[in-house]
Amino acid sequence: MNSPKKPSKEPSLPFLDESRRTNVLMEQMLSKFDTFGESLSAVRERVERIEPKIDKLTESVDVFQSAVRTHTDVIRAMQTDLKSITQRLEVVEAKA
Repeated sequence: MNSPKKPSKEPSLPFLDESRRTNVLMEQMLSKFDTFGESLSAVRERVERIEPKIDKLTESVDVFQSAVRTHTDVIRAMQTDLKSITQRLEVVEAKA
């Protein structure tokens, strides 16, 4: 006994296949774009949290740089004074 034949699928028209592929590709691209957008939002939020900290650190570094310059100038002056005192002591010792 022969089973009834199922109607064979007619081959789809090429433009329908291409349209389906295009739709699938568009859906995949939109999905990836959404994922990218979510990641970008997360990065933006993190940067917004970090920016004030960076600004505060920058201010602190500026203060430290100023202090270092001041201390460097003081140390140089002290070195000059020390050389002068050392030279005077050498003269005094030479006379003695």
